[in-house]
Amino acid sequence: MALNLKDFCSYARLSPDEYGDDAETAVAELCLQAAVEHAKSAGIPVERLNESGNPKLELYIYALALHFFDNRGFSPSTPSYAANEYMVKLMTKMRVELEAEGLEDNV
Repeated sequence: MALNLKDFCSYARLSPDEYGDDAETAVAELCLQAAVEHAKSAGIPVERLNESGNPKLELYIYALALHFFDNRGFSPSTPSYAANEYMVKLMTKMRVELEAEGLEDNV
């Protein structure tokens, strides 16, 4: 198991054929990279996903990437702040779940 753009696009139901060009796929790749970086900054050991795999973590990263993808564009600062706080809560919850399952060293 490893994070990759093809699996994320499948998760998000994105297809270049559906949009007629690769623009959406390029944005999806940026969103996936952003999700990985946000998770790393929250202390989630994403870099070890390729070594031992964790379906729960993989799904979490794809869900976070889809959050970025679905919430593109400009928004007022208050809702944007609320969305950012929500993401921080999700990352914290994921880290706590991994620790509770004893997976923080095996992710």
